[in-house]
Amino acid sequence: VLVEGASQSSPPRPRQPRGPPASSGRWGSTMGSELSKRYQVDEKAVASGGHAYLWKAYGAKRKKDGFECSVFVFDKGPLEKKFGRARHDEYKALIEIMRRDVSVLADFAGVDAAALAKAQAPGLQAMEPGKSLREKMFEAATEKMGAASVSPASATRRAPRGVLQLIETFETRSAMVMVGERVACSLGNTRGEGLTASAADASSSTKAAAAAAKDALALSSDWRDAELGIAEIARGCASICDALTGVQTGAGMSRRRVHLAVAPEAVWIAEKGGDWRLGAFGHSMNCDEGDGLT
Repeated sequence: VLVEGASQSSPPRPRQPRGPPASSGRWGSTMGSELSKRYQVDEKAVASGGHAYLWKAYGAKRKKDGFECSVFVFDKGPLEKKFGRARHDEYKALIEIMRRDVSVLADFAGVDAAALAKAQAPGLQAMEPGKSLREKMFEAATEKMGAASVSPASATRRAPRGVLQLIETFETRSAMVMVGERVACSLGNTRGEGLTASAADASSSTKAAAAAAKDALALSSDWRDAELGIAEIARGCASICDALTGVQTGAGMSRRRVHLAVAPEAVWIAEKGGDWRLGAFGHSMNCDEGDGLT
């Protein structure tokens, strides 16, 4: 039906583009639908840390109240491809290190064990041998739909003093994700370490150089060129000592723990105040009275 006075040759009005909002970007599938609904996450990582600098930290804001935090992502895909079938056992060992890091920080933050197991279930199922092609295809399709089946596990208390605060976490087949307190970078980043996501694979080839440039962290120049003073280092070391003392004495937790891997990549620097926070608990061990660990 034509509107009176309108030309029959008038061009149709352009259709509005459909799809996810600009703020969701890559996070609709990587983070899961629930976290994408609650957090606005920057597209580019600002920091890296943890074991071999495998955690990439992104700035984020909670949508309901503007609370600033960081989203830590460990992307399993590139490593799975790098190790291949011939080195699958090595890949599994690395995954267990990263998963232990999450589990320990979750324990410190009072995450319910059953909720954590449920949040890690998709990632754990992906490691099971003997899965049929039908099962693998179903899991891939589920993840492409936004990981809607993933239920994040949330913290219920503050972590021990000096330890990185976890807020919530979950795992999918392709990634581990933690939401935690806002960090500026890791101590290793201030030393020029782990500044590209492809640092471990960088070579002189043009392709590798282009990949490294693309994956370079959006680290603030204030931290990239930082020269830490004696007073700042002393305060940071005191904070790490507080963290080690707290986890080794129990600090209200059911079990004591030793870290075993304190290094620049294990230390995160809070964006506000510059306080040091201990992370990277992937090599840590439980220790009970009489086991010889002190």
